[in-house]
Amino acid sequence: MPGGNHAYFGVYGSQSGDNEAQITVSEQQKIIVDLIVDWLENDHSSSQSES
Repeated sequence: MPGGNHAYFGVYGSQSGDNEAQITVSEQQKIIVDLIVDWLENDHSSSQSES
């Protein structure tokens, strides 16, 4: 994820070898949540059409 890092994904502190993030924790979490919601909505709608 451009600007994000590994530590911000789980918000568990800095990780060895992790790059410094260029976005905030909140920005990274919003991107992650939006992508997961989009994926779930698309997966759910395609599953319903197969029934």
